[in-house]
Amino acid sequence: AIIGYTHWTEFKEITNYEYQVGLAYNIVGLLQMSKCGINTQAQKDLVLKNAKEYFNDDVVAKLDNILEPHYLGWETPKYEKQTTDKKIIVYNHRPHTYKNYPWFLEQMDKLWDKRKDFEVWVPLAESREREYITNEKFDRVGYFSKLSSCRVGVCCRQKYEGWAISATDGMSVGVPYMFSDNDYYHELANDAGIYYDGGDEFFGKINNLLDNKNLRNDWSNKSLDRFEQGKWETAINQFDNMLNETISNLPTIGETDSYKRILDFIHKKKSVSKDDILDYLNWGVR
Repeated sequence: AIIGYTHWTEFKEITNYEYQVGLAYNIVGLLQMSKCGINTQAQKDLVLKNAKEYFNDDVVAKLDNILEPHYLGWETPKYEKQTTDKKIIVYNHRPHTYKNYPWFLEQMDKLWDKRKDFEVWVPLAESREREYITNEKFDRVGYFSKLSSCRVGVCCRQKYEGWAISATDGMSVGVPYMFSDNDYYHELANDAGIYYDGGDEFFGKINNLLDNKNLRNDWSNKSLDRFEQGKWETAINQFDNMLNETISNLPTIGETDSYKRILDFIHKKKSVSKDDILDYLNWGVR
């Protein structure tokens, strides 16, 4: 029995190169599995939508049964809490088109025209594209420490509809996050997310967060509460259940003498190969 987990799928919606690693081949691999976790329901829906281009309804139904949304656990960060009077907006995602970074820059340009009392930290940026941008690099502890000082984080609409570890990083240290109002972000943040639909709503909400420290702190506490709900010690149960369900469906031989001898042999040796068992039992090729 094969089980798996997929965090990234090369949908045509996100690949911008001429030759794509065939999605159909990817799906054929998924169909060999008993169960496969995927990181959002929205991403599962995108797989099923694309599968219909290659396979009939029966195959798509089988794929629907195999794929299960399994939300990644939230890392418990090691950091030193930082505070600052600076109004830091963090964009701690990859500054790429599939993450809608160009749209984000457009909004920040407009915001900078109205007010020049903030900075934007883009830790994965290679260069400073704007005067208001910083791109300081840190080790893991330094990254979380710096992150804890940010006023608000932003997650824009993205095409692959997956889990945003960048957002869970920030929320785990109490940073409120503004999310494009899409299903996959609601799966991630639930009621702890600040959702916007379009530029006007974005500006209204981000201005409030920059100006009203009490409002920002209320959302910070909601982020920390969501972090407690999503820790790995809780999230691991869904993966554990997938393992146990798959194992319970495997065929087993009856409680024969040979079965008991094999079990006893494995317990004594701790780790054995199939050849070890055959040799121990003096069984032939059959």
